Amino acid sequence: MERFEDYLNSINIVELYPEFGEVFKLLYQFLFAASKDHADTFTATHATVSWSNGDNVLGKFPLSDTSIVPTPGYDQALLQSLQYDDFLRTHLVLVHQADGNVTCRLVYEQAKL
Repeated sequence: MERFEDYLNSINIVELYPEFGEVFKLLYQFLFAASKDHADTFTATHATVSWSNGDNVLGKFPLSDTSIVPTPGYDQALLQSLQYDDFLRTHLVLVHQADGNVTCRLVYEQAKL
């Protein structure tokens, strides 16, 4: 069974799903960073992503305020990825979705598809 981190490092989401754009490529790179940091939570809003372990924020993007707003937003990209990507869905459990905020718990155990 492929590990979550290996999968995120090897997938070309834009090639796999041509209708997805660069926002999805960035999202998967952020998920890879979160897995490398052993985060247990990943949160996406329209313009930001962050990952943490407990109350300790391990990473976030953007690092400061910016006027660049992705289309679609990271929140919508995350929800769409969960719909299309079975492997991703086995390692991300949706725990909160409201007011433009999507939070998932990261699961690292080997899950059977």
